[in-house]
Amino acid sequence: MGDSFEMVLICLVVALLNVTAHWFPWHAFEALADASGKLRRVLAYTYGCAVMLLGMVAWAIGANDAVSPWVAVGAMTTLTAAAGLGTLVAYAVDLAAEARAATADMAELDERLSEM
Repeated sequence: MGDSFEMVLICLVVALLNVTAHWFPWHAFEALADASGKLRRVLAYTYGCAVMLLGMVAWAIGANDAVSPWVAVGAMTTLTAAAGLGTLVAYAVDLAAEARAATADMAELDERLSEM
């Protein structure tokens, strides 16, 4: 049970690091940000890969015994899925917020037009 709990914790940290990076104020670091204030693509991919590698290293350090290559592949797949899920959740929250703002804008516009 300890190994699976450790993996869940590591996956949670990997996902949260990607979520944090999604909303980090990169515009404060002009050399790292593009014109829209987001982390430049190459740097974003590098960050994501480094976070997954960090998770794999944390898992490998926590492994008490030598593991089969298939277990290592499974661990890397799980960590990659956790990183991807963290990124997808952040984008989904952004899309939901944009949709909610657009709905509110349309309701306000409809209200103003009906007052005319």
